[in-house]
Amino acid sequence: MNANEVIANRATEILGRQRGSKQVHPNDHVNNVPVSNDVVPRRRLAALLGISEGLIPALDRPRRLAAKAREFDNVVKVGRIPPHGRNTGAPGAGVLGYATQVARGSDRLPVASWSDSAELPRGGTAVGTG
Repeated sequence: MNANEVIANRATEILGRQRGSKQVHPNDHVNNVPVSNDVVPRRRLAALLGISEGLIPALDRPRRLAAKAREFDNVVKVGRIPPHGRNTGAPGAGVLGYATQVARGSDRLPVASWSDSAELPRGGTAVGTG
C-alpha cells in the first residue's frame, strides 16, 4: 500500500496538484486490480469467453477443411511402401479423418452446462455467501 500512495502522490504532483490532495487516489486509480474475492467470477468469465470466442470457432476450422478434402476424393496419390506397409489413398483422406475426429469431439461439448458456469457470485464472497 505504501508504494501505491507514493505513486499516487507523485502522479498528483505531475498533474500540478498538491501532494496528498488525492487527485490520483492510491486505491481507486493506482491499485486498480481485482481483489481475491473477484478472482473466481473473473476466471469463470475468462473461461466462458475463451470457449465461446476461441475454442468453438477454432473447432469449426477442421470441418471447413474436411469439405475441401472431399474435393480430392477421386484423386489417388502415389503409393509408397514404408516399413509398416503400403500407404495409398486420396490426398484428403488423412485430413478428413482428422476433421471427423475433431467434429465428433466438439459435438460432445456440454454447451447446456455453460449456464451453470455463467452464474457469478456477487458480493459477500469474502465470507462465503456468494
